[in-house]
Amino acid sequence: MREKNEKGDLKIYAVAGCQTVLLGFEIEKSKVAGKGFLGFVIERKDSKGKKILLNGRKFFPLDDPKNPKQKLSPIQSYLWKDYVADAGETYTYKADAMFGTWDNMTSSFSASVTITTELQQDGEHSVYFNYGVTGSQAYAKFAKNLPQKQIEKLSGVNKEKAFAVLGRELWTEGLVKFVGQAKKNDQLLCAFYEAEYSPFFDLLKKARDKGVDVKIVYSDKADQKKNKPELTRAGLLDVSSARNFQVSQPHNKFMVLVQDNKPTQVWTGSTNITIRGIFGHCNTGHWVKNETVAKKYKKYWELLTTNPSKKDFTKLTEELQSDIDGKNLTKGTKVLFSPRKTAKILDQYINSWDGAKEAVCIIYPFNIEKIFKDFYQEDRGYLRFIITDKGGDKTDFVTNDKDVIKTQGAILSSPVENWVKEITSKATTGASTLYVHNKFFIIDPLTASPVVITGSANFSDESLTNNDENMLVIKGNKRVADIYFGEFARLFDHFLPRYLQKINEEKGIKPDAGFSKPLDDKGTWCLKYYDPDYIGNKRKEMFKKMKK
Repeated sequence: MREKNEKGDLKIYAVAGCQTVLLGFEIEKSKVAGKGFLGFVIERKDSKGKKILLNGRKFFPLDDPKNPKQKLSPIQSYLWKDYVADAGETYTYKADAMFGTWDNMTSSFSASVTITTELQQDGEHSVYFNYGVTGSQAYAKFAKNLPQKQIEKLSGVNKEKAFAVLGRELWTEGLVKFVGQAKKNDQLLCAFYEAEYSPFFDLLKKARDKGVDVKIVYSDKADQKKNKPELTRAGLLDVSSARNFQVSQPHNKFMVLVQDNKPTQVWTGSTNITIRGIFGHCNTGHWVKNETVAKKYKKYWELLTTNPSKKDFTKLTEELQSDIDGKNLTKGTKVLFSPRKTAKILDQYINSWDGAKEAVCIIYPFNIEKIFKDFYQEDRGYLRFIITDKGGDKTDFVTNDKDVIKTQGAILSSPVENWVKEITSKATTGASTLYVHNKFFIIDPLTASPVVITGSANFSDESLTNNDENMLVIKGNKRVADIYFGEFARLFDHFLPRYLQKINEEKGIKPDAGFSKPLDDKGTWCLKYYDPDYIGNKRKEMFKKMKK
């Protein structure tokens, strides 16, 4: 959902996903430069009239952080966000531009916008995210006095609270409800790379017991040695087929719902069925209600059950969907399956990016292939935002293009001012992927015809030619783009200041920005938002140009 109010001197823009609302502001430079502009105070009012302030946690240099005189901590940014919104709720956001001195601020300009967040379940596409490591600050606070941090070792109320803090709706509203909707004589056709989380397989067993025809294809590779014992424990091994022939990784994580002998719905995404996947690193679940798409998934699943050779499989995957033409993507939903004969789709991804007018946002959980590194070295006329899980040779590259902004997963290694200690998903779930496991990119998220490509594959040669994978290609669906963009911004804005602070700490440089920098009491902070080369200004322009 997208709304804006451009009627007054202060203009306000809002983009809502299900549980995120992104805000942008604009005001003429002449009205703020040299005028003692100290930032925005932002108030949120819900449909019941409850009001809260969405202000920051920083203080002015002359104030006392332990006992601040100035209770308002204004936002010194033309971009802000609400990451504690509820799905399907209507909010009014009021922004006041504050002027004066740090201890005596008043509002000179004000603007409001009303927006309704997307429903969690609605229409063809519904999308679910966990909090993962971005919720670890709250989790660290909750688990501070517990004898251990790993949620597998918790029990009772503590375990339920841990799941609520880290899991968000990915588990309760996504996986649980997708399985729970199946009725007697329906089919649930599943393909899982990692099949370990007992409560989920208990749900499948319960569905089977009530007459649902449950069938499973699982990875029987050496690295997934926990799959078979869990399926045995759950009483599902007799309806399961092993996948291990001529495939590097049977990497799918999907389910197909068949009703009245007709495939109707699909669950897919990046989430493995493990505690690590659901409650550890950040992940995506994508629920599709599209019979054409579901029919293709069913055909793909049927061949998976035969444990096919690579030659036979690549023939089918390319019959189900030929390589896309990145320069001429058409509106609607398509699905790409792997393995394929070549990795030429990576070229088509780049072709699709080069049609961008404003921005491309992508998450690489593991490595960045050379074809993409070469691409980032070349100047383009649009913003390119990148999130990686870790650093190192596999994700590092050199570029002189200032419109390429890369961050990687990071936490605060020690408390900064009044921030609490954070922990990685290794501490909460034992995961080796510490931060992000999502696999998606977005092209021009705020335009009239955005593109989202999402699924199980890691944007690598291996994922296309040697793995079992599936990816959705969605063009022209603003609801889907708004949800994905809100979550990408949540992750990017969470990690970037932590990543920059980590770099400063490693270099022994005292940070002069990020968490440690106090608020500007001179009113000069806003000038960069009128610099055409400043990234924050370019992000602001995306909101000003957004199409409703």
